[in-house]
Amino acid sequence: MKHIRISVLLASVLAGITMIGYTPKMNASAAFPGTDGSGADVASIGTYSASSSLMANGTSLSCVSTAHGSAALVRRIEVTQELQRLNTSGNWSVVASWHQVFYQFYCAMSNSKSALGSGTYRLKSTFTVYTDGESETLTVYSNIRSL
Repeated sequence: MKHIRISVLLASVLAGITMIGYTPKMNASAAFPGTDGSGADVASIGTYSASSSLMANGTSLSCVSTAHGSAALVRRIEVTQELQRLNTSGNWSVVASWHQVFYQFYCAMSNSKSALGSGTYRLKSTFTVYTDGESETLTVYSNIRSL
């Protein structure tokens, strides 16, 4: 009986810490995601923050997409990453893409692509956040990297 009480108390404390740890992140660039290189944005149905970042290492690029939401609201987050390259026409074309589903209120997705040619690249991260009765899609662009 004593072990059950301790387990319940510990679970309550951990749940409280989790809720405190994910406070809403407000960002001035929310209307134009990624224009300042931060890639941050804010959604309305329980997503506190989302980011898209691109890191270069030689001829390789690492792609990282993260999102945090309300533990009380968010049930699932689907993430699609598109590594894009600026072509000679001035349009962005898809070099590689990945998709993953997270059954929790936060996600961190990481992928990489190697042996890339010289050019200008960005990462497009599309998050679809699901609550019990709603869904919302949020697209965030990373900073731009040149190889």
